[in-house]
Amino acid sequence: MQTKLIHGKVDESSEHISLFHKGVNVEPIAKMSLNESGDLIVELSKVFKNEGLMALKEINYYLIELERKNPWEYAKYRCRSMSNIYSEIQWAHYDCSKRKGRISTT
Repeated sequence: MQTKLIHGKVDESSEHISLFHKGVNVEPIAKMSLNESGDLIVELSKVFKNEGLMALKEINYYLIELERKNPWEYAKYRCRSMSNIYSEIQWAHYDCSKRKGRISTT
């Protein structure tokens, strides 16, 4: 079964990934989490709408179009990758079950 993107509210007290625009590192332009059925919940920023749409395109490309075996594991890997440092959109993984804050950013 293929993973789907679902627009909705991301619970920041649970494991999630926040996406930041390189020039706007104050507030996430998008957030995403995994639901029980394995689909991705995506929440776009209401303030940075254009950047949020850029993030949505990137999420769709890397996690849906490329048809990865485990999109959520790839998303967490992407947070630690060298390409994340140079990208206009930077991904940050938050695993709130282990400790507070970013744990797998580069």
